[in-house]
Amino acid sequence: MVVAGGVDRKLHFLHLSTGQQATFGPHDAPVRGVRFVEVPGANAPIVASGSWDKTVRFWDLRQPNPVVTVACKERVYSMDAKARLLVVATAERFIHLFDLQNPTSIAKTVESPLKHQTKAVAAFPDGKGWATTSIEGRCGISAVGDAEASKVNFTFRCHREQPDSRQVSKVWSVNDVRFHPVNHVVFTTAGSDGTFHFWDRVAHSRLKGYPSAGGAITTTAFSADGKFFAYAVGYDWSRGCAGNTPQIETRLMLHPVSEEDASPKKT
Repeated sequence: MVVAGGVDRKLHFLHLSTGQQATFGPHDAPVRGVRFVEVPGANAPIVASGSWDKTVRFWDLRQPNPVVTVACKERVYSMDAKARLLVVATAERFIHLFDLQNPTSIAKTVESPLKHQTKAVAAFPDGKGWATTSIEGRCGISAVGDAEASKVNFTFRCHREQPDSRQVSKVWSVNDVRFHPVNHVVFTTAGSDGTFHFWDRVAHSRLKGYPSAGGAITTTAFSADGKFFAYAVGYDWSRGCAGNTPQIETRLMLHPVSEEDASPKKT
């Protein structure tokens, strides 16, 4: 089953095996993110959607209206769910953490570890932490539990160019971050510089980087087995409507993940 949300404020579902389609909603503003979530005790697939209307809504696909609506502090910019964690990033650098054993309320709200606007968040595959990226060429790793924070939490610079002769460095937005579905300490970042990189979360080091794809990378995803990494190249809206010219191509690319890409460093 595939679910999509967009500026029409609605959620659109497609059952791939039957071709059956359904529409749910609407939100009161454009939908910014959708995720299937694992809610203990639920007897049907549950979908969470986050919107610029400052809410997260949970949908039982057997019902046309949301079963739960939770108010956020600001507009939702990004969201992800793994295991029992739903992480929601909003405007003004707020991060909401939901425990999916009790999705009717926000379990914890923290400030982003990064100083500028959030672009993307990704939950650890085990749900014990998350990654945050921002427009400032930086990524942060955070633990859900305070006890693990000292061992897990750190931030680092990425998607930046070396200073030129005038000592000016270009800093690019980091548009997406994803964790490898098999090697859980490995994750990727992709940015408006058109590059993507594989990182080792535990060793705090880069495993492999790739040259520019010729345009901004706007979103990414791993295949379920982690053997392929997909990324979209296109316009990132960093220069507004005027910057979206016919010369900018939109492409979907597939990268075969090598052993060098996804093998954590040996300790």
